[in-house]
Amino acid sequence: MAVRLQQLGMTCQGEIGYGDDNTPNGGCFADLDAWIDQRLLPSLKDVDMMKDSTTSLSLQQQDQPLVNTSSHYKITLRDETETDPEWNQAWCQYAYQSFFAQQRPLTAYHYTLSQNDNLQNAPQTAVVECNLGLTAEDWEQNTRHLRLRVETNADAHNASGLAMTYQAGDIATILPSNPPDEVERFLKTLPEALQQISDHILDLDYMHQESNDNEAQFGNAFPHWPKNCTLRGWLTYCADIHAPPEREDLRAMAPFCSQSHEMGSMQSEKLMSLSETSESSLYVDYIIREKRCWTDVFYDFDSLRDSSTKLSLEALLTLLPPIRPRDFSIASSPTQERLKEQQEQHSTTKNNGDSASSSSSSFAIELCVAVVEGTTPLGKKKYHGLCSHYLSELTKGRQVRLWIRPGSFAGLPLDPAVSAVRTNQWFDNPVLYIGAGTGVAPLRGLFLEREARRRQSQSPSLTTSPATSTNLEEFDNILIFGCRKRDMDYYYQNEWDHFQKEGRLFVLPAFSREQARKVYVQQLIKQNGDAIVKHILENNGAIYIAGNPSVARYSKEELVEATARAVFGGDEKKANLLFKKLQMKGRFSVEAW
Repeated sequence: MAVRLQQLGMTCQGEIGYGDDNTPNGGCFADLDAWIDQRLLPSLKDVDMMKDSTTSLSLQQQDQPLVNTSSHYKITLRDETETDPEWNQAWCQYAYQSFFAQQRPLTAYHYTLSQNDNLQNAPQTAVVECNLGLTAEDWEQNTRHLRLRVETNADAHNASGLAMTYQAGDIATILPSNPPDEVERFLKTLPEALQQISDHILDLDYMHQESNDNEAQFGNAFPHWPKNCTLRGWLTYCADIHAPPEREDLRAMAPFCSQSHEMGSMQSEKLMSLSETSESSLYVDYIIREKRCWTDVFYDFDSLRDSSTKLSLEALLTLLPPIRPRDFSIASSPTQERLKEQQEQHSTTKNNGDSASSSSSSFAIELCVAVVEGTTPLGKKKYHGLCSHYLSELTKGRQVRLWIRPGSFAGLPLDPAVSAVRTNQWFDNPVLYIGAGTGVAPLRGLFLEREARRRQSQSPSLTTSPATSTNLEEFDNILIFGCRKRDMDYYYQNEWDHFQKEGRLFVLPAFSREQARKVYVQQLIKQNGDAIVKHILENNGAIYIAGNPSVARYSKEELVEATARAVFGGDEKKANLLFKKLQMKGRFSVEAW
């Protein structure tokens, strides 16, 4: 990105640096440290001042704790008869919602009509309707299909007067929680004094007011946490104990190692060594490669929980980072969901004789989530992704906090043509969908939206007939999908087979492990690219790619080469220019995670 900004005229204050995970003794961290010391700092004025500002704690702080160790909080007993999750309980709901509101994506939709900014920006509450496995039980990957019912204000409408839902291709931003067993494990790594108050109500607003005189020591951490919570609730819903600590975090922990502990002095020095730029390889080996999180570090450095430690609640609130929300492409169609609900209401009215209201204060979204899990290179630890694991464990009826925001895809030709040019085709604009793995999620939503709008048009001629052709040039929708094995991780195979039999979709699957010679998405594009790009370009179609960055990059390269061959006589420069124009018009878009 820095190189591109420089090409656009950005003035660089220092030489651009490059990082490589394969660099000996520290990977990209070693490259970063070398770049800072050898390239960046010498090119800036006041080098000594810059060196001081690159470290979150000065060397003078090594012998003293980061914050005051005296207690500045009020505690009261919690009502243990509450059954709702803590963030949704009356006594602290506003405090948690105010904290969650700070995590809201800038472009997220507003579904509430509250005049209070905190409640306006707070996440929506969704209820799990189903959580199904998409992969075979004995497969190495666990991928889930979730259906969530999002609660909204019944009076909320968009500018067109329609009930607020979402658009095909939008993104759900999920705010996860830490699993109870991991929270319990972290609590056991804390001093006994903190463990004893884990379920007591904390008044952090009082703590912040009491600490105003020590603002330099306490920093600005307190205002960002919920003002009323329990320590257990804070660790469950707010603090990211699952994340790997940064190097400056390890340096900040060092002063809290109890010197009365037999290993306290050594452990403090070890934390300092792990934070040094000259020891990048130590940090990479200990934290990055073995995927150690905050809980692991607190467990390994047991002098932090010694009875004479200076680790206080104030220090904990300052050390730990907040949980960040994660993005997932929505795999469903709002129009299809609306038509489905209308049919259900019509069926209910017909059977019961009661009129059903057409307005709804909720809508459904669907997600396709691959659970991140594995074992570290040395085989010492099993790990998992915080949010994907959180979603995989949700059962029917559980609540989820989320926002919905616009995705990368825009300009998709969704509406049926007023007058079809091509015989028996309901869209003048064909669409090519290219995806691998869970990248198929937004593509599924876009395709289902087109089909729902086709049915919604209520034209007598829009009837579905079985497929009689295997020529992809006669199809409005073409899907190139890549996975490993047909019987293991071919997501939504039954749906694709159904639409293909009905003549609504042409599917080109790529199975990388189905045969001796691996077949990938880009190879299918190479084999069929000339015919596909002619079909798309001649009919003002659109191309949408979703998946990991490598799939997106290779797919675009093959499409450009095919366009150069089929349209421009081998001139790739003209083909690249064409794709830039298509992208500006919304007819070529990539969503790579």
